[in-house]
Amino acid sequence: MSWVVGEFVTVIVIIVFGGMAINGFISKTPVNFWAGDEVKPEEISNIKKYNNANGIIWTAFTLPQIAAAVIMPFNSFIAAVVQALGIIVGIPAAIIVYKTIERKYRKKEKIK
Repeated sequence: MSWVVGEFVTVIVIIVFGGMAINGFISKTPVNFWAGDEVKPEEISNIKKYNNANGIIWTAFTLPQIAAAVIMPFNSFIAAVVQALGIIVGIPAAIIVYKTIERKYRKKEKIK
């Protein structure tokens, strides 16, 4: 029964990151990856593709958390390992992939 608190926290994490993924897929304006950063529509060459790519990042980040939530009632240690690996690997991977997305969809400034 001690896994219930971990399950509760994991579900909150899934809701937050899953919500960010859904926002990426449905938003009509560019979604922000970095906290406090604002991406303006005129800075992005294809907003729909840019947002979908961001949605995929957050979906991929959420999947290990969903797996951990499913495993947790049966083995909380393995669930914790899955969560930790998802975060330890997921954060740097998300940053690297976002930088690639940003290079691909951010409009290049023209030199006058």
